[in-house]
Parts: sequence; structure tokens; C-alpha cells
Amino acid sequence: MTDCHSVLLRQIKRIGLSEKQPPDSRDQWQKFLQRVSKTYQQADRDRYTLERSLDLSSREMRNLYDQLKLSSRSELGRERALLWQVMHLLPDIIYFKALDDSYMGCNEAFCHYAGKPEADIIGAYDEQLFSKKFARHLLEVDRDVITHGQTLNTEESWRDPQQHERIFEFYRTPLHDDHDELLGILAIGHDISERKANEEALRRSAIVFESTTDGVVISDARGRVEAVNRAFTRIMGYSQQEARGKDPFLLDSGRHEADFYKAIKQALMREGNWQGELWTRNKDGGLVPTWASISQVKNTTGQIGNYVTVFSDISHIKESQRKLEHLANHDPLTGLPNRMLFIDRLQTALHAAERDAQKVAVLFMDLDRL
Repeated sequence: MTDCHSVLLRQIKRIGLSEKQPPDSRDQWQKFLQRVSKTYQQADRDRYTLERSLDLSSREMRNLYDQLKLSSRSELGRERALLWQVMHLLPDIIYFKALDDSYMGCNEAFCHYAGKPEADIIGAYDEQLFSKKFARHLLEVDRDVITHGQTLNTEESWRDPQQHERIFEFYRTPLHDDHDELLGILAIGHDISERKANEEALRRSAIVFESTTDGVVISDARGRVEAVNRAFTRIMGYSQQEARGKDPFLLDSGRHEADFYKAIKQALMREGNWQGELWTRNKDGGLVPTWASISQVKNTTGQIGNYVTVFSDISHIKESQRKLEHLANHDPLTGLPNRMLFIDRLQTALHAAERDAQKVAVLFMDLDRL
């Protein structure tokens, strides 16, 4: 009995026997067999209870798993529906293509440019939706993404069925499944027409800014210089780097009183612009008469963002005026003051004498008798 089952050993000990001392009487054998039978009956009951518990647990686990799976599918379905709704509401063009170049899906923006409902687009090919030239372009760029397996950024012009043209910035990328198998491509196009128009307007403005013969100064709300053009540098002698950040009084000629600048400020605050003759001083210290126009530029909130000053060098006009005045008041042959200048000076002296209660003496000499 040395190899007896551990359960039997425990029962043998309970009736006063050892594993080396077998039952030696009928009574002992009966007790022994009853104990064994009872032990196995209890073991069968315990095993049944355990098996039933395990069976119940297994069924509960299966039910729980099925519920979780259904819940996950339902949640996934809701997420997909939400994602699909968002995709259709976006103004960007979105489409999916399979490896055979057929369309797997798209949003409303793509339908607008294709001129067809989504049901007619899915499964169709480029040549069935667009002109030959545009279909060839789409096929080339989309296949390039599939062939090289890399993202591709392009700028493209798209026309809707009414021939309205818009410019899009496209992002194309390979589309993979959960096992990293290539399915096709995803393309997203963002409308940048407004941005391109603004860039073109800025480019044209920059051309005008640099090519005009008038000096242009752009300053901030505090009056600090932000930018100047080439004409400013030619007239005043200061480069862009030298003028930037400086106060406009850098050009002060010293010929204008404080009240003159105060009047300019008041006109700008009242009317938003000022125009008039402004004397300035260039980098070499020379006086430069200009005809200037100063205007406020307000930002989107209505606040003053910048001041723009445009001025012309009128030195040649001033010189012409001086020459005309000299010719009008001097004899062209001798260069001596003529009668007009004499009368002008005499009237000035008489007015001054009258104002100061003084007298004026006039001496007339006949040069012909000298």
C-alpha cells in the first residue's frame, strides 16, 4: 500500500491503520471501504460543483465577450458615422483611391468638383469624372504616391462644372490597413485661392513700392520707421537698415516750428491724412524740399497700425521758381534789380515804417549823368 492514493492514506489513518499495516479483520475492511466510498462521493460532488462553476464562468465570460464585442462594434460604428459626417462637412476636397485607381470614397467637396453624387463616383475612374487632361494629371500624381510609398504635396488648379477655378494645396499619402498592407491613397486638398490672391496683391504692391520714383516710408503706430523704398534711399541717402527703427525726425530740417508738426498731427487724427510742402534734411546735411502726403492705415480692429508717407523731391521746382523770381526782379542784361523789385522793397519798407512810426528816406540817382 506504499503507492496508495493520498486520499486513501488519509482514510486509513482515520480508522487507526497505517499505510504499512493493512486491515486484518472484516470489520476493519468494512470501515475502510465505507470511508473510501464516502470520500469518492464527496470528491465527485466537489468536482461537479467545480465543473458547474467553471461552466457558468465560461458562459458568463462568453456573454461578456459578446457584449463587449457588440459594444465595441456599436462604438466603432458611431465613431465612423461621426468621422464620415465631419469629412462631408469639411470644405476641403477629400478622396480615397484603390490600387487599381478606382475611387473608394469621397466627400461633398469632391462631389461638387466632379459634378456627380458619391454613389456614381465610388468605383469610377478619373477619365469617367474629369476632362482627359485633368484625369491624366490626377492619375500621374496619385500613382506617384503609390509607386514611391511617400507623401506628396502639390498645388493644383481645380474647376467645377461651372468652370469656376480655385487653387488647392494637396496632401497625398499612402493608405494602409491594420496589417500595414497597402490599400491605396488618401488625398486632402485645402483651398488656398484667397491666400494666393493676397500673395499676388502683395507682390504687385512690392513692385510698385520699389519701382516708384517717389520716396515711400512705412512707419508703425508710434511713428518708428519699418520700411523704406529705393527712391527714399536715393533722395535721402539713408539705406533700409539705417532708417529702420528710427524716428521720422531723423529727417527734420530745422526750418519748421513745433506748431507746424502739431498741425500735421491734428490733421491726421481728424481726417486721417495730411498733404503739403515739407522741408527735410538728407544724410549729407543738405536741405531737401519735398511735397509729402501722410496717411493713416488702420488694422482690422479699427486701430491705427501704420503711417504711410509718400513724398517727391521738389528741389528742381524750387530752383525753377527761384530762377523765375530772379528774372522777374532783375535786369537780364546787367543782373541788377529792376523797377519791380524796387517797388516791392519800397512797399515793404513803407509798411515797416508805418508800423513802427518811423520815416523812410528815398535817394534817386540818374546813372546816365554820372
